[in-house]
Amino acid sequence: MPYLAGIVHLAMAIFFAIHAVKTGRPSWWLFVLLSFPLMGSVICFFAVFLPDHSNTRGGRRALRVIQNVLDPEGELREAQLDYDRTPSVQNRSRLAAALLVKGRNEEALGHYRACATGPYANDRAMLMGLAQAELAVGRALAAKTALDQLFTAHGNARTPEADLLY
Repeated sequence: MPYLAGIVHLAMAIFFAIHAVKTGRPSWWLFVLLSFPLMGSVICFFAVFLPDHSNTRGGRRALRVIQNVLDPEGELREAQLDYDRTPSVQNRSRLAAALLVKGRNEEALGHYRACATGPYANDRAMLMGLAQAELAVGRALAAKTALDQLFTAHGNARTPEADLLY
């Protein structure tokens, strides 16, 4: 068993050492990694590796997954707060999208219907969201109508997602 811990420490230290050398970190990081078993790797992970990867697409995706696991209602709560502070169409559509993801389809439909009026009646995102909400509630004909309006207003709106929804 002690051999396994030593192998894990060595593998982690080598991984972070390679990362430190590749990214041009000072050589004292190698000293930290190899001198302090496991603690050096943990420090390197939080001080070097995580900040480097938080600016990549995969890093942002991983961070979003972690945030959703730790706080599953966080996006909905933030969208609701933003909408309560400033009831704009953009904040309302963000709230509607968050409600749709959480399965609160009736509420999302009401918000999307309010968004898809006036100057935003032919907006691509509003019509697509409205169609998704209509279909989630079980109103297939209303979803088809919203998609027909979308395809009429925007000739290039025939994406695979929109075609599948249609």
